[in-house]
Amino acid sequence: VYYSGESEIGMTIRIRAIGTVENLTIFNTKTKEFIKLDTNKMQQITGSTIVAGDEITICTVKGKKSIRLLRDGVTTNILNCMTKDSSWIQLVKGDNVLAYTADSGAEKLYFTVENNVVNLLTRCQNRSVPVGDTSPLEWNCPAVVGLLRLA
Repeated sequence: VYYSGESEIGMTIRIRAIGTVENLTIFNTKTKEFIKLDTNKMQQITGSTIVAGDEITICTVKGKKSIRLLRDGVTTNILNCMTKDSSWIQLVKGDNVLAYTADSGAEKLYFTVENNVVNLLTRCQNRSVPVGDTSPLEWNCPAVVGLLRLA
């Protein structure tokens, strides 16, 4: 995933399962950060591991961090399934190679990665505005930055 922004930024990772998956780990090979989902904990919370039809949304954006499972029309908070040694993956400027593994079923997952590009300065009416400025100028622009699929 190429990120052209100036500051580290979180992302939203959407995962769709087409089969059973156990112990999913997503990692940024550049920063070595990773998120691991313990499907044994998921089974305690939801009654099963990751199964066909599940949609998992992981948000690593500061102030909005969450992990949610959508199964059969019901959304469940599965934040407690994230292992304690996991971290909230951030994108850094340049190429970010995101990869994933699973104890089983890795080939049964589809991923979409989204973020807002953050630039330190934006131009508006011929004046530079620092990111911390509280004026009502927009400085984020939504962008889908990558799609992942294990071949």
